[in-house]
Parts: sequence; structure tokens; C-alpha cells
Amino acid sequence: MNALSKLLPRALLVAVSVAVFSSGALATSEFRPLQPWNTLALVYESTDVEEPDQVTAMVRQSTELMVQALTVAFSLKPEPTTWEPQMTAAAKANLNDALAQMPGIVDEWSDGRAAMDITVQYVDTPLSATAYYGHTGATVNADSIRTDLERYAPHDVYDAVFVVWRNASDQGPLMLRHAGVAFPYLDSGTNAYIASIPLKAYFDADTDTRGLREVFVHEWLHQVIAENNAHGAENVAPLHEPRDYGYENVGTARYWYSDMMNGNLADAFGVHLLDFTPPWR
Repeated sequence: MNALSKLLPRALLVAVSVAVFSSGALATSEFRPLQPWNTLALVYESTDVEEPDQVTAMVRQSTELMVQALTVAFSLKPEPTTWEPQMTAAAKANLNDALAQMPGIVDEWSDGRAAMDITVQYVDTPLSATAYYGHTGATVNADSIRTDLERYAPHDVYDAVFVVWRNASDQGPLMLRHAGVAFPYLDSGTNAYIASIPLKAYFDADTDTRGLREVFVHEWLHQVIAENNAHGAENVAPLHEPRDYGYENVGTARYWYSDMMNGNLADAFGVHLLDFTPPWR
């Protein structure tokens, strides 16, 4: 999810209108009128899991043994560390601002081809279970929070759920390896796409809001691509491979994401023009 970006021969690109589709796109008749993705951001301010991942457990054990040895050898006393189990008001405002900007960003970067409505819900209990997806580290899947999904995201209410979680408890960071993942299938319980989006342990007012926005766009585009794949799209540009299409790292992923969304990428390279219709019921 590094910020990557701008296409070098950008001047050669021609904007594509909503009604024009590349040869790799679905037929025009298959597209329905613009509908917003109804999205829920389910926010966990702290995490309380019984067993962290094995890598974290081993590192913790080694660190504790080292501290004990140094304490005995040099009569050292470890510095007391305090952790906020919940986000500060400033951090919350920062996160809320990034999420509130999502509908406008989706509209602007797609040139009106896509829309999103977003609801933010803070969960009143810590995250109590995590899962693993491949080799990505700790994530949160639908089964990790099934009870909360039944409460906040009943079947067929939302098209996408961002599970935003903070990898910290009142004892400090819980897991060394934790990753953002958008699961490429609809969860049967909610009939929505689920994305696990971890916040860094030290989440405060200095967190880069721009970076947060791009993380949300990134995981949502994974969900859009998964929906297109479910309906026959076979030639979609890989979201993690911008350099294959001439995009370079310029400190932001905006140009890569927006060209994928507004049709410029499809026009320039003949890849599938993304359809932004929410999950087809």
C-alpha cells in the first residue's frame, strides 16, 4: 500500500466519458444507473486478544528475558510505559475527517463514474479476535467479528465494510505483523465485501490524513475489482503493479487510482474499464 504514482506519458491519455467503454469492458447494456457503494466503517479503538501471533510472542519473550538479564546485571529499572487504550479526541477527529472525505474523493477521482455513501460506527468494546490471510500477518475477517456484524451490518444493508482497528491495548502494541486486506469475496452473513484496515499502534493527531484516505481508496478498489471479477472481468490492471503501466513513485497513489477509476487507464492500455455498480443483488 505504498503511495505510488504518476504515469509518465500522461499527456497522451484521453479522458473517457461514462458512456464509452473499452473493448475489454462489459457490454454497455449490462451497466445500471450510478448507485453509491453503501459502506460501513466499523472502528475498534483498542484490541484485546488472548494470543498474539507467534512471531510477536517469540520477540516478546526474548525481550523480556533480555530486560531481566540487564536488570540483574546493571540494577536497571525499566522505564514505565503508559498506553492509551482508546484513541484521543484529536486522533478520532483525524480519522473521522479522512472517512468523511471518501465520498468526495471517490466522485472526484472517478470523474463521476463512482459514488460512495459512508457510515462510521465506533464499537463500544475492544476487538477480541484476529485472523490470518496468507502470509500477511494479523487481519480481521468476518468471522472474527461476527457478533458485531450481526449488530451493526445486517444482511443486505451494506455493500462494503471497512473494519478499522487499532493494534494497541492498554498494555501496548499487540502484534508485530498486521496487514490491511480486502477479502475478494462477499461475506455470506452480511452480503458485503469486508476489508481489514489496521491503524498503527501510535495513532494520534499527527497521523498523515492523506495517507489514511489513500489506504481506504486502495482497499475499496480491491473490493470493486473483486466484484468486476465476479461478473466476468478478466483483464483488470493489478492494483499493486502501477509500475507495469509506467507509473512512478511521486509520494502519492492518487494518479494511479484516479486513472484506474476515471477510465484513462482503460483507454491507454486496453484493460478492463471498471464498473462501479455495487454488489449485484
